[in-house]
Amino acid sequence: MERFTRLSEDRDRYVAEAGSMTVSDGICSGEIIERLARFENMLEHIMKEHEELPKELQTLRDAEKTKTYKYREVFTRKLMNDSFVVELMGFGLK
Repeated sequence: MERFTRLSEDRDRYVAEAGSMTVSDGICSGEIIERLARFENMLEHIMKEHEELPKELQTLRDAEKTKTYKYREVFTRKLMNDSFVVELMGFGLK
């Protein structure tokens, strides 16, 4: 993965090279903004699933479908999602 950011010389904050972003009329654009948007879209999707998957599992439990392929698939997605959320929290992103 190509990084757009790096730790500053004083190791106090992250910085990006000037060419990775442009500012026009108070609006930022460029490759770095596009990548940030894709990351935010992914994070939003993960957090939405983090809320919805337990509800879907409960619906399947209520219907006594805990032995089905669908239940196992949703349960596995929930475990993977929970693991990812823990990782995000470790980086201060939740």
